[in-house]
Amino acid sequence: MPRARTTRTPCPNSEVDTVYHTINTCQASEYLARLHLLYTSDPTDDTRDELLKACLARLKKTVRYHVHCRGICPSFMEPEAFADDSWSLSIEKFWRGMCSLHRPKQIPAWLDRVAYSAVVEEYRSRVRRVKGCPVRLEGIEKEVQSDGD
Repeated sequence: MPRARTTRTPCPNSEVDTVYHTINTCQASEYLARLHLLYTSDPTDDTRDELLKACLARLKKTVRYHVHCRGICPSFMEPEAFADDSWSLSIEKFWRGMCSLHRPKQIPAWLDRVAYSAVVEEYRSRVRRVKGCPVRLEGIEKEVQSDGD
């Protein structure tokens, strides 16, 4: 079994850093696994909602960690806006893949992979260049129509 990484990645946003390292503990992983087992043994609306709430919370915090602390963000975008876009993509990926999970112990690692792949995919879609053509960033401005006054 690989050793756990003990050194923290320095993060300019200490709130995001603290939250990520708090959710990335054994207790948080065991909590998700326990919720999954509870839901599969007794699939009620309450257990489903609790499981989804915990999964989405971890997913959002992991996306924010990758954007704010690991610096996966295009230089021309505000990190908060990019994190919101990546969060939307990660929810989509989460819903598509949730039915394929059969081992509760894999949920935390799977959520981390979903968050990372969503951030990287969003990054690539933002900075993708069309072959043979340079990328031009232009502002979108509203045309102001004058009334002729």
